[in-house]
Formats: sequence, C-alpha cells, structure tokens
Amino acid sequence: MTLFRDPAHYSENSIVQKSEANYLIDKSGIDFASKRLLDVGSGDGKVSDLMSNMGAEVTGIDISESMINFSTKKYPSCHFVQGDAQDLSKHQNSYHIVTSFNCLHWVSEIEKALYGIKAILEKDGIFLGLIYPRSVGLWDAADWCEALPEYRVSSKSFVNPYCFHTKLDIEMMLTRVGFTNIKIWEEERQAVFQTKEDFKEYVMGWLPHYHHYGQNFIKHWFNKYIELTNQITQTEIIMAYKTIFFITS
Repeated sequence: MTLFRDPAHYSENSIVQKSEANYLIDKSGIDFASKRLLDVGSGDGKVSDLMSNMGAEVTGIDISESMINFSTKKYPSCHFVQGDAQDLSKHQNSYHIVTSFNCLHWVSEIEKALYGIKAILEKDGIFLGLIYPRSVGLWDAADWCEALPEYRVSSKSFVNPYCFHTKLDIEMMLTRVGFTNIKIWEEERQAVFQTKEDFKEYVMGWLPHYHHYGQNFIKHWFNKYIELTNQITQTEIIMAYKTIFFITS
C-alpha cells in the first residue's frame, strides 16, 4: 500500500505532526549546530528544514518518491534521498543525531529499523523521536466503518499498515538493539481544528483507509468519530490522542 500519495495535501494538513516534532525538539534542548543528522521518515521535509535552520547538516530519508521530490524542491538546504527505514545499510556515513518523527508506526519491522539507526550513530550520538500508540476514538471509528455492509467485501483485501506499540514495547526494543541511556515518556495530547472540514482534510492526509475505501469512508468515519467523542453539535473538533516521546543514546 502506498501512503501519503499527495505530498502537497499532506504538507498543508500535517500541523499535528509538525507540532509534535517541534515540541520534542524544543524539549530535548539539543544543540543541532554543525551536527550531521539523519531524519528517518522525513515526509514533506518541513521538520528536516526546521533542524537545518537550527544549524544541522540534514539528510532526510523517506520511502515515498513523491515525498522526496516534493521536499527536494521545497527545501534545498537539506539533502533528501529515497530509502527504506528498514534498510539503512546504504548510509555509510555516521551521524551525530538521528531523528524519526511520525514514522516508526508505519514500519512493519520496527526493530530492524532501530538496529540500523543504532549502527549509523556516532559512539555518543543521540536518537530522538516519537510514535503514536492506539488512539481509541480514531481507530475505533475506523474499525466500526470496516464492519459496515458496504465495506465488508473490500475489507477482505485491506491490511492496516499502522503498527500499534506501547511505551513498554518501544523501551524494550530500544534496549534490545543496544541503547542504554533511554528517556521515554507518554503524554496525553490534543489538537483543535477550527472546522469539521479542516479535521477531515487532516485525517485524509494520513488515514490509510481513505485510499482503499474512498471518500465516502471518511464521511462515515467522521460521523462515528464525533459520536464516540461526544462532539456531534460542536463547530470545532478537538482530537485527543497520546504520543510516546523518546531521547536515547
């Protein structure tokens, strides 16, 4: 399955992803100046560009060719290459910092990706990133929609590429691959969308069901989501979710 088929749409509707990355970068207190940095799952490149503006020498890697083409044109200060997070062996360089924001939950063999990250880090290098565990409202609405009669046939050929992990899962994997100084925590977060349409556009930017089932799925999904979260009569939509953050070396 190809995710994020429209980089321009994603770039315009990924304020949550940018906000979470910015939050962790600020909280880390890391000095990015003159550091060789690999951004795994660089997407549309906006966060890579942020770290470049903070002085880092940034290489961004993403599996999507369209994302790489988009980010290369928009952010020439960074170097972007197409590649798989599960196969970082092509990167012969060592890096002072590796980041991965909004990416690892899409990686089926996440531990393989973590081994690769560990291998390309300098001895005292830092790896920081974030991942989203299962959010009850978001995914329960999707599960409910898949059971509707009109989606039952097409549901047989759909496999959700999103991989759900807990904080303990991530901590154990980081330990197994050799990270020792691990700081990991989970926070309750929320994002406010001024209109229902803004929220739908955001969801269409990342929900994998959209490309499989089509536009009508989003209508059913949205109606169920606002029912589950008691927001049927609301004009603005509040999305509650959790984020697992980590900084390790």
